[in-house]
Amino acid sequence: PTPETVMKLGMGFMASKTLLTGIELRLFTELAKGPLTEEMLRERLGLHARASRDFFDALVSLQMLERSDEGHYSNTAESEIFLDKEKPSYIGGILEMAIGCEWQCHCVRDKIISAESYFRNVFVFFGQNIECPIVLLFGILARF
Repeated sequence: PTPETVMKLGMGFMASKTLLTGIELRLFTELAKGPLTEEMLRERLGLHARASRDFFDALVSLQMLERSDEGHYSNTAESEIFLDKEKPSYIGGILEMAIGCEWQCHCVRDKIISAESYFRNVFVFFGQNIECPIVLLFGILARF
């Protein structure tokens, strides 16, 4: 046995947050217009120079972006098809829900312990309170 699966699950939020930030910034939509250098991409997205290259390179390591030998960033085949907001194949909308949610991570633990409200949780989604069955969340996760 190795700790790989445990660490991947435990730290998975970092990869998720990186991807969601790219979606929120419309990074993939911008790159669908054509490859850009780090500087050009940074200027178009209004990012600070200090962290932008690390952010873009993190997306390269997550296989959501590619970087050429000349330093131009571009979408991968998957991000080109599924994360360009201008394409009908865009699936980022469902992922945008995760950006708009104000999840309280401890609530899942508390609800499992107490069975409070039949495993229901209220979260804020684009300013509206939504009641979501926590059991549904577990069902979705079990399919991955």
